[in-house]
Amino acid sequence: MLRLIWDLLKSRPSLWVRWSKVEILKNCPLWQLERKKALSITWKYLLDLRVQASANLVYSIGRESSWSLWYEPWFQNTSLVSRLGHRVIYESGLPRNATIAMVISDSTWSWPANVRQLREISLACEGIPIAPCDSLDWKVKGRPFSFKAAWEAIRVHHPTAPWAKTVWFPGAIPRHSFCLWLTFHKAHSTLDNLLRLGIVQTSQCPFN
Repeated sequence: MLRLIWDLLKSRPSLWVRWSKVEILKNCPLWQLERKKALSITWKYLLDLRVQASANLVYSIGRESSWSLWYEPWFQNTSLVSRLGHRVIYESGLPRNATIAMVISDSTWSWPANVRQLREISLACEGIPIAPCDSLDWKVKGRPFSFKAAWEAIRVHHPTAPWAKTVWFPGAIPRHSFCLWLTFHKAHSTLDNLLRLGIVQTSQCPFN
């Protein structure tokens, strides 16, 4: 699913991306799209993954940046609307569909000076260089999206079990490894089945 979000953000030349932009997004940024009941389960799940996706995106802002100023999570992986609220759009005098290019002048940041909420953003942006053009990377600048990197980014990390190499090793027979894995988790149902058939009187393992 994260790959689909990446394809949309990078405008990958695929039939699904073209269809999604015309029929679902309709010139609306992915980050601004509301989670409506009429959307398919796939799209609802995609929208739910936006927070996880945004946490791993690395934006390089171009002089003529076409990214949404308010809704794209370009600033510290968070959208300005999420950080400051919708009222800041009205107070800034900039349109709701403003792009980042509207606060860039001669390759330098040029924020509205009369908006108190934007002063902190303006100061923080002084450390953000402006590139010749927009670019988007995954996790690290210069690194493209990969399934491995996406999985490592979203999975729950646990310490390696002490018996891991006993179960999973090169040349192991998958069926045997799975049965041994069930054993370590005490998940075999053999005794439960025998108890149900009346062959044994207890399902407790005699070696436990």
